[in-house]
Amino acid sequence: MKKTTAIILSMLVILVFSACHHHRHYGFKTYFWTSSRDAENEELYINGRYIGQLPLLKEAPDDNNGLKSEALFVHLPSGRYKVIIRDNDGDVKFRETLRLHIGGGDKTIAASGENEEYRSLRIVEGDELIEEILK
Repeated sequence: MKKTTAIILSMLVILVFSACHHHRHYGFKTYFWTSSRDAENEELYINGRYIGQLPLLKEAPDDNNGLKSEALFVHLPSGRYKVIIRDNDGDVKFRETLRLHIGGGDKTIAASGENEEYRSLRIVEGDELIEEILK
């Protein structure tokens, strides 16, 4: 009886840890970039955290052109994010709220914001989100 209980308990622990591990990886591999010279090197912040300067790329990064390594990469788990672009003086040039959900066979991306000079374009393929910031 003790041996059976120990085996069942071990199996439950394994199932719980494998489920937690699986849910941790839900999210999007997200790449940010710009093709606008005016937006080159402006700073990207997500939820107040500095991510880096927007790289200027000639085309959208993908697996074939090798540009993913030049784009700003961040893994974004399902959730809500405030995306802000600031210029070199710290002035906000672009602001959006990005809502992401991926998991259980569902995928949802919603963005909202008010920007007069800048806009964003998104490409979604599988668990990858490629977002271009344009001026």
